Amino acid sequence: MVTDVLTNFLQPAKLPSLRYLAIKSPKADPLAWSGLERSANLYPQLQALFLDVDVLTHAPDCLVLALDRTLFDLQGYELPYIDYFRDIQHLRVATPHTPSLLVRLTLRIQLQGSARLKSIYLDSSLDPANPTKARDVGYSEELQRACSEKGIVLVYEKQGSEWFDSWISEDFSRRQKELRKKSRTSRDE
Repeated sequence: MVTDVLTNFLQPAKLPSLRYLAIKSPKADPLAWSGLERSANLYPQLQALFLDVDVLTHAPDCLVLALDRTLFDLQGYELPYIDYFRDIQHLRVATPHTPSLLVRLTLRIQLQGSARLKSIYLDSSLDPANPTKARDVGYSEELQRACSEKGIVLVYEKQGSEWFDSWISEDFSRRQKELRKKSRTSRDE
C-alpha cells in the first residue's frame, strides 16, 4: 500500500519543480530504499541528489544516471568498500567524524586515487584557514595536500545540525546549478 502511494507520488508530472532530493539510508529505513528505486524517473530533472554512502552497496542501476549530481554523505566511521568508492564523484564527510577516518580517506586518495572523485566536503571547523584551529585540522591539512595532488576540490562549509539541514549542502547545490546552467548554455550555442 505504502509503495503504491510512493510510486504514484514520485512522478515528474506530480513534482515538476523538484530540483533537490535527499533520501535517508536504506539500512535505516526500508521505505527509503523503496523510494530510491521509485524516484529514478525524477533524476533527470534534479540539480542535486543527496544520499548516504551506504546506498552504493545496494544501489539500483538507475542511480548511475545521477552520479555526477549526487553528494554522498559518509556518516559512519568506515570508508565504503573500494569498489563502491570508485563510483563516488562528490563526498561529504559528515560530522561527527574521527581523525582516523580522515587519515584513511587521505591514504586511499594518495595510494589509489579515484578517477571519478571530484570534490570532498568537510565541516568548516576543519578549515586550516579557520582562525580557531580545531583539534583535527592537521588531518584535514594532509587531506588537502592529497586532494590538491589529485585535482580534487576540497570544500569547507558549515554543516547543518538539524536533520534536514544536515542533508542538504547549499554549496553543492549552488555548484550543481551553475554546472547545469553552463551545460545548457553550451548546448544552445
